[in-house]
Amino acid sequence: MAKLIEFLERVGSDATLRHADAEALEAALADTDIDEETRAALRDGDRDALHRLIGERPFIVAQMQIGPDHVETPDDDTDDDKDKDDDGTSISRTPVSGETL
Repeated sequence: MAKLIEFLERVGSDATLRHADAEALEAALADTDIDEETRAALRDGDRDALHRLIGERPFIVAQMQIGPDHVETPDDDTDDDKDKDDDGTSISRTPVSGETL
């Protein structure tokens, strides 16, 4: 696995190798001690096989918000109380047909 990581570091640091054609990639692989199965995965660009070969498992995290969207605090300035009579009933501000405010 160390040889694979070294090769991938080399590819990542050399732009000509990163965008190399199949022949140049094969020539670069010839200079390494990487096994044939790993070479085939590199040649084919098979990410899943490379992940499997190095023993890496996918790391997936789900994030969910827990709790209410908004928690009211005593400092909140809300207009809820302005639309209620003293007895707590709502006041309608919609004009009845024919009336004007």
